[in-house]
Amino acid sequence: MMKMREYKLVAFFVLMLLCCSGSTYGLTFDKTVKTGLGEKAEWTVMVYMDGDNNLESNAIDDFFEMSDVGSTEKVNIVVQFDRIGGYDSRYGDWVTTKRYYIIQGMTPDGDNAVEDIGEANMGDPQTVIDFVNWGMSNYPADHYCLIFWDHGSGWKTPQSHGRKYVCEDETDGDELETYEFGDALRVITNNGVNKLDLTGFDACLMGMMEIAYEIKDYTHYMTASEDTEPVAGWDYYNTLWDLVNNSSEITGRELGELFVSYYSGYHITLSTLDLNQVEYLTTALDNLVISIQLKKYRDEIQDAIDNVKAYTSDSADLYNFIELIQANIHDTNVDDKAQMVLNEINNVVASEKHDIYNENSHGIAIYLPYYNYDQNYDSLRFTQGSQWDDFLRWWFYGNPGSNPPTKPVISGVKEGSVGTKYSYSFFSTDPDNDDLYYYILWGDYSDEEQIGPVVSGETIERSHTWETDGGYIIKAKAVDVHGAMSEWSYFRVSMPREKIVNQLLINKFIGLLKQMFPSFF
Repeated sequence: MMKMREYKLVAFFVLMLLCCSGSTYGLTFDKTVKTGLGEKAEWTVMVYMDGDNNLESNAIDDFFEMSDVGSTEKVNIVVQFDRIGGYDSRYGDWVTTKRYYIIQGMTPDGDNAVEDIGEANMGDPQTVIDFVNWGMSNYPADHYCLIFWDHGSGWKTPQSHGRKYVCEDETDGDELETYEFGDALRVITNNGVNKLDLTGFDACLMGMMEIAYEIKDYTHYMTASEDTEPVAGWDYYNTLWDLVNNSSEITGRELGELFVSYYSGYHITLSTLDLNQVEYLTTALDNLVISIQLKKYRDEIQDAIDNVKAYTSDSADLYNFIELIQANIHDTNVDDKAQMVLNEINNVVASEKHDIYNENSHGIAIYLPYYNYDQNYDSLRFTQGSQWDDFLRWWFYGNPGSNPPTKPVISGVKEGSVGTKYSYSFFSTDPDNDDLYYYILWGDYSDEEQIGPVVSGETIERSHTWETDGGYIIKAKAVDVHGAMSEWSYFRVSMPREKIVNQLLINKFIGLLKQMFPSFF
């Protein structure tokens, strides 16, 4: 018969065996593990997993890929998982939204969650903000990765009302539109002061210029697919395995490159983009599309649109389109500007993968509609900060025989003081004597002004007040009634609060001296 001490020893070794075996059958996880402020890790990976739709089964499968690795002292893996009834009944068939700190061997049973937040609308940007703030507060780290997991879509879908979206919540009938997750990241990062290291979209069709531009100020790198994704999605096991074993050496760029390198399947594209380079690409693209808006190039542009690598009827590979423009238009100026765009794309695309079914994919797509222009496109940051939408409007609406108006001449005060209204004049002429519209940006956060139509050669005046001191650039362009547009004009103004005050004091002092000592003046 065993003595009590021997029983205790046997029980101890059995318990140790269970703990070290990696088996979790019949076990639950302590909810108190890692629920409060702990030591700062090197990485926290936050997965916003929207399984509240027909991808619920795939979400469960990817949960296991993450738990096959599990968190460590150096790497936190946290998941916000929303489910729905009717697609997959495994692991309790719960239908709320739960948060998990992923431990090796964990199952997505409800009892293993750190907390249940009820039915959360994953299509609400505030839900994103709440999750990331929770993740950062409870699992602080030197580096952060946020992954949006779910459906993604192109521009022409009824569900998205003409806009691109990710994370479709079937229960709440909502999804995250582009401006919404852009706004969420703006809040999370304090207007970009604390940028995320990597933002990923494990979703279809999100690897676009418009998405990159929307979040470029809030995250250093972005990983996404130009084309649709296979339902298996990304390889979380191998990527996270490399991360937990090399956490101190891996940067945001390198983590994105790992996701790309391990990605596999049929009909795939995936790339990691350096968003710090996106503004340079935008400038190069602007310079090119302004230069090709001429009637004589319409056949060459049409050929490029007809032959470009397209993913839907509205999106295509940007690099391939520019290659075709460069090959079709035999003009040194256009060739040089096209090459600048290609060079900048190479700078943006840090890593890229595609299979034989996606030849001519280079890592970043752009809105290039074949049939018509969707006015909802105008709501994006990219359209407000680039000339691409102007190029598309010219392509669809511009009169091939219309000549562009002259660059507007801007006149007015160059130096003033904040809080004071100043008047500026704008003047342009149209070679065809067409009526004109003026588009004016004041260089602050005010909305773009549109004036017109006005007669060609008529001077218009507009007033504006700047509320904060600093330097500003007024921008103006003229567009005729057929869509032919001028180049932008630029007019620099300065509103130095202290300088103006000091100058007034100096002028007053000089006036006083003139009264006291008139013979010296």
